Amino acid sequence: MNKEQVLIQAFIRKPTTYIIDVRDSSMLPIKKESVDFTIKPPTPYVLGICADIMHEVNEEVFEKEMTLKEVMKYQTQIAQVISVLSYESLEYPSWCIDFICKNVELHELQKIIQEIAVKCNPSFFLSCFQVAKESNPMMMTKMN
Repeated sequence: MNKEQVLIQAFIRKPTTYIIDVRDSSMLPIKKESVDFTIKPPTPYVLGICADIMHEVNEEVFEKEMTLKEVMKYQTQIAQVISVLSYESLEYPSWCIDFICKNVELHELQKIIQEIAVKCNPSFFLSCFQVAKESNPMMMTKMN
């Protein structure tokens, strides 16, 4: 199995869980020491919701690596995307956005959104399909 296939398998089989230590618990319904957000491989529906949220973000942000200044400017949208991906719908708890904004440091938020962007990038999925097709023993290839 090559490097790309290992990456794909890890992504498909092992969703990413972010454990956020609680600094400010004022918005939480119950006291906790940490809150977990698990990001599973998104469905087209979930990606559509995220695209709608990210529509509010300046397109130039997507053409380069986000700076901490941009992360600060768009932290609410980033928190919404994390919540949607974790709960796979717009029906996430009302405290999620406030919790993420008040408990995640900007550099951590930047790392999370960068990892999510890589995993949700259409070109990432296209390459996954290409690698899967090449490595699938059930796919029939033409013989010359």
